[in-house]
Amino acid sequence: MSEGSEDKLQALAEACVPATFGRNQVDVLDESYRKAGKLDITHFATNVNPQQSPLIRILRSQLLEGGDAEKAIKVQLYKLNTYGKGSFFKPHQDTPRAENMFGSLVIIYPSAHEGGTLIFRHKGEEWSFDAAEALAGKPPNSVAYAMFYSDVEHEVTMVDSGYRVTLTYNLYYDDLQAVVPMPVSTLSQEDLLKETFQRLLEDTTFLPEGGRLGFGLRHQYPIDPSRRSLRNIFAILKGSDGILKRVAEKLSLDVSLRVIYWEEGDEKMIMSGPNEFEYIYEHEGPEDMTALDEMDGTMIQEGENRDWRKVQKVYWVTPFNAVRNRHEQPHVAHFGNEASLSYVYGDVALLIQVGPFGKRARTG
Repeated sequence: MSEGSEDKLQALAEACVPATFGRNQVDVLDESYRKAGKLDITHFATNVNPQQSPLIRILRSQLLEGGDAEKAIKVQLYKLNTYGKGSFFKPHQDTPRAENMFGSLVIIYPSAHEGGTLIFRHKGEEWSFDAAEALAGKPPNSVAYAMFYSDVEHEVTMVDSGYRVTLTYNLYYDDLQAVVPMPVSTLSQEDLLKETFQRLLEDTTFLPEGGRLGFGLRHQYPIDPSRRSLRNIFAILKGSDGILKRVAEKLSLDVSLRVIYWEEGDEKMIMSGPNEFEYIYEHEGPEDMTALDEMDGTMIQEGENRDWRKVQKVYWVTPFNAVRNRHEQPHVAHFGNEASLSYVYGDVALLIQVGPFGKRARTG
């Protein structure tokens, strides 16, 4: 699509309906938060096919890391959006449409406009991308694009003039497609971590008696506590989270996802069983310790030694609640003869068990 005339762009904008956005898995219309137009894929056609373009190669080399870069990718057209004068989209994160969705691709057409800058924020850093400025002086058939993980916060600043026209594609890992061979250069981060980790395991001073390493997840995932399991998330870990998992597996270390439960204002933490959503409320009584044993729950500590039975120390490499993969769970708390409704909070973390020196790998 080359630059369209003002009349054609206005006609396209008038054919659109007000755009909604996802909030708590529900599509919401609120023009104080997002003012834009949209066309669903049943109402338009395009010959832009990123799946058959160099964009897939760019996606693998610049967005994906380590083994993720060799996974089969499915690019699915989602929406056409128009942003006229006064349109905007406040800071938000994309709503995952499926468990295997990991990101979004936005293609911006070369229609004349001012404003409408994409601003990205993640872990305290900020980047901006002005597509109109990037396309200035480029050949008429050029387009701009942005690709990013679903958990990256982003916004579209207000359009000052003209029309900003975009196509949005959802990005999925696709087990049904053939795996594409990965360039050797994209393995460097994973190989570097593996070599560094291997050197630590060969060091007699590194956890000589063994221990458990904890890593807060660096990306956000669609957590569904009703499923009572984290195995679906364990299978789709992305970016540096996926690299950590694969490196641990290559080194034959025991690696799993755990939910770290804690109560507001309480130092006690309970770690769930491997890859499971299981919370056992703990009163420090013998019957509760039995429940912990049966459900494979574990009391954990970060600092000083405690006198609870079955307490394990976790050495946190990155904070377990660095990214919000959290849910709250109600339970009935008993204080004397009175019962009240209370809440515990769970954060998902990646745990790697390291054996003592000479026996680092998992057994069994």
